[in-house]
Amino acid sequence: MLRSWHVALDSDDWSLTKTLSKDGWDAGAVLQVGDPASFEVTINFEEESLPLIFGITKADAISSMKEKPRKDEDLPKMFVRANTSQCFVFVDDDQTTHSLNYDTRFPEVLMRIKPFGRIENTLTVRFENGCVSFLSGQKVWGPHEVRDKDYRPCVFLHEKNTSVKLSMNRKRVRSQESLGSRLWKSRRFTDAKLKCIDREVLVHREILVAASPVFDRMWSGSYREAGESTVEITDVPTSTVEAMVQYMYTDEVPAEGDPVQSLGRLTIKLYGVAKKYELDNLAEEVGARLVENIDAENVQDRARILRLHATAGDAQAKKLWEQMYKKLQENPPLMQVLLESLLP
Repeated sequence: MLRSWHVALDSDDWSLTKTLSKDGWDAGAVLQVGDPASFEVTINFEEESLPLIFGITKADAISSMKEKPRKDEDLPKMFVRANTSQCFVFVDDDQTTHSLNYDTRFPEVLMRIKPFGRIENTLTVRFENGCVSFLSGQKVWGPHEVRDKDYRPCVFLHEKNTSVKLSMNRKRVRSQESLGSRLWKSRRFTDAKLKCIDREVLVHREILVAASPVFDRMWSGSYREAGESTVEITDVPTSTVEAMVQYMYTDEVPAEGDPVQSLGRLTIKLYGVAKKYELDNLAEEVGARLVENIDAENVQDRARILRLHATAGDAQAKKLWEQMYKKLQENPPLMQVLLESLLP
């Protein structure tokens, strides 16, 4: 280990154990690797070891870390703040996963900004050619380019006296793009098409059926579309359909669907189609982004779409609406903008 805080590493079975008899984000380690430019590390964990945080950190950030963090500055905060959100995965106690971000406006908490879904009991981080990927079973998130080129793997434990097992691939690993990403980019041997407002989007039927229960029912049941290879989607812009289908292939929201990088209109429509086609993970990710970065220009549209689904009984939308309402309560000028937009 390069650095460690309240953990012990067993060199026989490569288990990393928290040595403190209390819960808290006060234990972890930065690991040594043979080749910092190319490494792959896997952790195996049990349910009682959760939650935990796993990822990579810039090498030049390691030496500046305190031996003992302040009360309001636990270990993961220190490392997430020194890196980027692509560098870490948070594994919750129900084995659902998110990426993390540090928000200077709310320094007391780390923000969970992108859900990856539920995983089994292993998680791998792979770093090569300046890109990081996370893998679990058939799921692959990445590769994502990170700014620096010199990183080390790190893991942080929360529960008292718990442990994870480590394994390292000491060979150079070849960056592996997910199969879905390759199919999306090539768009070869497609067998169906989505007829949109101004053009057709070519797709592989099996990908859409696996991702969306609605497409599954369309193509395998008694719907009119079951015997056809074309589905008409003309109630939203083609760009929204493209963004939805790209997510079904790659598990990633394209930049156009990110309210930080766009006007946010596409994101609102993308949330709507995610609900319509029962893409729960997409709806969760886009919904979380709708709650972030609300301002006077977008609050009316975002509040309307979340409230629409919340009043229809959607539990996920109700939770997001409660989060937005809390933000509005903490920001009276923004609440005023929303109320005034409702008046004639």
